Amino acid sequence: MKRKSRGMDRLIAFFIVGAMVLIILAILMVSYFFGFMGFLKVMGVEYESYWAICLFLFLIFVFGSITELFSKALIFLMKNARLNRVLFITSAAFVDIFLLFYQFI
Repeated sequence: MKRKSRGMDRLIAFFIVGAMVLIILAILMVSYFFGFMGFLKVMGVEYESYWAICLFLFLIFVFGSITELFSKALIFLMKNARLNRVLFITSAAFVDIFLLFYQFI
């Protein structure tokens, strides 16, 4: 019996791993979406459409990513500034908390 080429084996493995990653990401996104919808229902928030919720969640992810990168950069700069331990931990906590609340304003 003739052996398949190694390139075909790698292609099949790549396809299977990629499909598994996409399925896992889809499950996470759907559960996050419906979890958020449940949270809105519990809080009594009314919304126009499902697309409004999708847009809101997308914007939260975009602005959250920007503020997270900014927060990590500030903390990295503070770490390299050679602050004492208590001042560094206090400052890092303040930056994280401030940017977290600023994200939702």
